[in-house]
Amino acid sequence: MFELGSTAAEEHQYIAELATSIGIDQVILVGNHFAGTNTSAKTFSDIEQLKIALADMDLSNHWVLIKGSRGMALERLLEVI
Repeated sequence: MFELGSTAAEEHQYIAELATSIGIDQVILVGNHFAGTNTSAKTFSDIEQLKIALADMDLSNHWVLIKGSRGMALERLLEVI
């Protein structure tokens, strides 16, 4: 979603609302655009902040879906989860 330009804030808000409305137990969003959304999801400005938070979570017996644009390089989260 890095390529959205002037519609970035609006599109990130839409995705935040959609993700929190479909019955997922916990939604975590990362990136500056998501950090600026009005959402009930947990938001983090960057990967490093999220990695710290994930290290404190008990993720055993949970499914974790990681979805992001290639530019976010979210595979860096794998070492924590």
